[in-house]
Amino acid sequence: MNDELFEDPVSPSVQELLIVFKNDLSAIVFPDVSLDTLETLTQKVRLSAKELQDALKRAQTAREALEAGQNELLAKAMRGLAYAKVFAEGNNELLEKLNKITIGKAGRSPKKTVLEKPKAEKPHPEPSPAETQKPDERKPAKASKRAGEQA
Repeated sequence: MNDELFEDPVSPSVQELLIVFKNDLSAIVFPDVSLDTLETLTQKVRLSAKELQDALKRAQTAREALEAGQNELLAKAMRGLAYAKVFAEGNNELLEKLNKITIGKAGRSPKKTVLEKPKAEKPHPEPSPAETQKPDERKPAKASKRAGEQA
């Protein structure tokens, strides 16, 4: 919301009436309406508008913090998934579980969730020779190299 909307939330016509009450009707008191009543309510409206403006600014700050947190979480989750896939080489059961996980992409607004994205079934590629080897048959240098590539 724009700050201009809250510069003066009292309509021009009400302000005109206040001027008339100040200049011409200051000593007159109608049932439940007087200059004091109108001025008190005007101040109350202005204070409420200020409180709303402050609350909207806090909400915007909270929304931005939420988005930043979600983006950081998604980035770390994607990185963790990549690390876990490298770790799972040779453990086909674990690798199959990890391959079914689709994290998504960072930079989305909080209104969109991973659940709203249509899930496309991706065919699982044939396992590489390194994936079919037993853990003790793999060369540590090769696993380290892959960890660097995945990160």
